[in-house]
Amino acid sequence: MKKMLFVLMLAVSISSLSFAQQPTATPKKTTTTKTSKAKQLGLTKDQQDKIKATNKEAKTKRAAIKGDKTLTDSQKKAQVKAVNKDHKDKLAKVYTPEQKAKMKDMKAQKKATTAQKKKAAPKTATPPKA
Repeated sequence: MKKMLFVLMLAVSISSLSFAQQPTATPKKTTTTKTSKAKQLGLTKDQQDKIKATNKEAKTKRAAIKGDKTLTDSQKKAQVKAVNKDHKDKLAKVYTPEQKAKMKDMKAQKKATTAQKKKAAPKTATPPKA
């Protein structure tokens, strides 16, 4: 009887451990989100091409900075910050004033939605320190 109970408990614990090892599926960003955003903003094909080229250029610059072994971490951080600012400035020149306003509204709405989700999520209690 004890052996049977032991085997049963062992089987239950092994099965629960196998579920614990399953990686959780994280949603990946797809091009449909970019396409959807482009439609919402009413981007022209020319604007989309300029944005794509600007993004690619900034990504290449960031990778070169991160791969440069001669720079210190603080130098890398400063250069990446400069690349990001330049990237943001270039993108700002692509959008029309109406598109900029629409994008600002979209960001505010996303921020509000995220804040609501954080408030709605149950907080986990931290155990008292012994």
